[in-house]
Amino acid sequence: MRKNLLLILFAILLAASMPLTAFASDASMLTSPDGKYMYSVDENGNATLEKYLADEENETTPTEVDGHPVVAIGAGCFASVWNLLNLIISEGVEHIGESAVSLNYSGEIGMPRPTVKFPSTLKTVGDYAFDGLGSVQIVLPEGVEKLGKALFRYAGVQEIYIPASVTEIGPYLLLATSAYNNSGAPVPIILYVEEGSYAEKYAEENELPHKIGMPEKIIESAVPEITGEYIIETFAGEDKGYEAIDVSKLPMGKEELGIEVILLIIAGAVFVVTMAFFCGVFLRERKGSKL
Repeated sequence: MRKNLLLILFAILLAASMPLTAFASDASMLTSPDGKYMYSVDENGNATLEKYLADEENETTPTEVDGHPVVAIGAGCFASVWNLLNLIISEGVEHIGESAVSLNYSGEIGMPRPTVKFPSTLKTVGDYAFDGLGSVQIVLPEGVEKLGKALFRYAGVQEIYIPASVTEIGPYLLLATSAYNNSGAPVPIILYVEEGSYAEKYAEENELPHKIGMPEKIIESAVPEITGEYIIETFAGEDKGYEAIDVSKLPMGKEELGIEVILLIIAGAVFVVTMAFFCGVFLRERKGSKL
């Protein structure tokens, strides 16, 4: 009985140590009539696009599949899609899931950078949603309210517009974000925010480079390169001039990763000690039963 209890506890600890995933399982998904998407349907009859199956340069997400209105882009839906250059997310979508729009850019000279356009119905954007995104510019629509953590992790986005409607931004917005032109030279990363908005306060508190208002030029389609040859007139609200700079020297914010690292180390140590204890008890029990 005691051996069984130890085995059960071991199994529980092992399961608890495994990371949970927000990605839907294939068993719960359907395939759209055009074969482009796998999708799921909730209890209200609304559809979530779970996985993009096609290989096209231009894509507009459907407003409905099999009569089910599309209200969300699921976790990882467009992750690691290399050939898609112009993505339009249709009206009706209210949520973009974790790591959902990670249109990667190869970094090769002369290769176009992908663009993403968002619907006015968008309300929330999940953690890491633009993980590794190679777009030059991201313009979020007015009406978005919540942005997840590390939204632009490892992304190469140069210009990011956050509307005044946003009232919550997760930590590490620009975690490991870096922008380079097609010659490999670093270019500035700039947040565009509205005066007096939550996004402006977030940028100031975390010492992130930002400007007031919309970007001067809205990119409408995939572009061949970015030059970074202009001057940043405003940096953290002060009148300063900066040419294209080494983005590795830009502050990522006052939010530090130290606490997370310490917590991970402590959790790992507790797990190892616990496992060692139960293994020792199990071995002693087994040795005793042989005597």
